[in-house]
Amino acid sequence: MLRGSLQRRLALLVVLGSGLIYVACIAEELAPVAAPPEAIGTPVAALLAATQRVPERFVGPEACMDCHEAEYVVWSHSDHATNAYNLLRTSSNAKRYAEKLGIDADRVASAPQCLVCHATPQDQTGNRTGRMLGVSCESCHNGAGGEEGWLNAHATYGPGVARRERESAAHRQQRIDRCRAAGHFRCDDLYSLARQCYQCHVVGDEALVVRGGHHPGDAGFEMVSWFDKQIRHNLFLDPSRNGLAPSLWADPRWRPNRMPGNEKDHRRQMYVVAMLVDLELSLRNRAAAEHASFASAAATRIVAAKSRLNTIAEDDLAEVLRPVVHAVAELESLLFTPPAKN
Repeated sequence: MLRGSLQRRLALLVVLGSGLIYVACIAEELAPVAAPPEAIGTPVAALLAATQRVPERFVGPEACMDCHEAEYVVWSHSDHATNAYNLLRTSSNAKRYAEKLGIDADRVASAPQCLVCHATPQDQTGNRTGRMLGVSCESCHNGAGGEEGWLNAHATYGPGVARRERESAAHRQQRIDRCRAAGHFRCDDLYSLARQCYQCHVVGDEALVVRGGHHPGDAGFEMVSWFDKQIRHNLFLDPSRNGLAPSLWADPRWRPNRMPGNEKDHRRQMYVVAMLVDLELSLRNRAAAEHASFASAAATRIVAAKSRLNTIAEDDLAEVLRPVVHAVAELESLLFTPPAKN
C-alpha cells in the first residue's frame, strides 16, 4: 500500500511540476518563453514527445558551421566534442560498466545504452542507426535535416536571397513557427533544451546504475553553471563577445513583439526551468525505481532541487514555485522508503 500510494502521489506531482514549468516560463516576473499556452495541463506524454530524437534528421555540426562558425569553434573545444565519446574507449569505468552489464569490452563504444548520451544518433545507409562521435549541436537543438527538418527553413529569411537584416517581422515569426513545428529547440525553448540536457546528466537507466555501477548523475549538476564552464556560445551577433544570454534574445532589434528583458532575466529563467526539469526527471526515476540504491539517488536529487527552488520561492516567484516546494515537502519523509520487492 505504501508503494502504491507513493507512486500515485509522485505521479500527480510530476504532472503538477510539468504544468508549472510552463507557468514559471510565462510568469510576469520572468521574460516569456516560446511555449504554447495550451501546454499548461497538456498530458505529460505529449510533453515528452517533443524531445524524441529522429536519427535520420541528424546531419552533423558541419551543417551549422557556415552561419555559426564562432559557435562551432566553442563547441569543438568542449568536452562534449572532444571527450564525451572518447570516454567509452579510454575510461576504465566504461570497461567496468560493460563487464557488469554483459557487454563485450571491445564493443562498449557501440553499445546503444552508452551511445544515447555519449554520442549523437545518425541514420546511416540501409536505415541503420549509427552515431556521430560526441555530443553535437543537434544533441541539444534536435535533428535538423531532411525534407521535414528545420535546417533549410532556419536559414531562409524571405523570398529569393533575402538577408537576415532585411527579414520582416511577419516572415521571422512564420520561420520560427515552421522550425519549431519541425522540432527545432531554439534558445528560448528552455523546457526542451533543459530536458535534452538533464535526460543524460540525470541518469534514468536503472540497470545501468544498479547492475553496471554507473553513477546516477552528479548531484551538484546545474544547467546554468554548466553552460558557463564550457558550452556557452552566445556569439551570433558579435563573435568577439560571448554573451550571458543568446545574442538575438538579448538585442531588442531582433525581438519583435516580446517583452523587454536582459541577460540576467534569461539566466534566471533558465535556472528556474532547469530546476523544475531536474525535479521532474528525478521524480520519474523515483516513481519507477525498483532498487533501493536507485530510489535513494533519485530522492537525493529531489530534495536538492526542492532546496534550490525553495530559495527562489522565498523571493518574488513565491506564488509560482511555492506549490511545488510544498508538494515535495509533503512527500519528503517517504522518498527514502525502499521500494517494495514487487
